[in-house]
Amino acid sequence: MKPTSGDAKSAESMPIGDFDPDDDQRSILTQIVFNRIILDEGHVIRNPKAAASLAVCRLRAKRRWVVTGTPIHNSRRDMYSLIRFLQFSPFDQLEVFFY
Repeated sequence: MKPTSGDAKSAESMPIGDFDPDDDQRSILTQIVFNRIILDEGHVIRNPKAAASLAVCRLRAKRRWVVTGTPIHNSRRDMYSLIRFLQFSPFDQLEVFFY
């Protein structure tokens, strides 16, 4: 979908490879159902509000893996991001995880 002249973000203003997690129509990656997504260095998504975390959680897949060598030691929120990516329902919802 190409942006129209009334869009807040035009194609010229967006860098190549930029991913807007709020607009699934702009990225071909959100339209593909992958067989498997392996997230190496999973600790990178420990902030649930970061753009990278939001982007990988929007990807669709039949199976999801997370690989990390970094221990979860800062807070439970770090673990929440990994569980949200893995889609362990109902724990992938913030209000359930921190209950």
